[in-house]
Amino acid sequence: MDNLEHNRNFLTSNEKKMTIRVHQYFLDVRQCQKQHQDLPLSKEVATVLGIGEATVARVVAEQK
Repeated sequence: MDNLEHNRNFLTSNEKKMTIRVHQYFLDVRQCQKQHQDLPLSKEVATVLGIGEATVARVVAEQK
């Protein structure tokens, strides 16, 4: 994943939507179940999608 963080590319609108949906999914799961509380949400989303944590944060911030 280190290589992905150094290779910055613009995300398409569909990739951004996917990032938001995955982020919302994990947020919903965390609210219903108390699992993975030790791993930051943005890191979990980034790991699942294979993108940088900063990218997840930017996309989520854009959406709000």
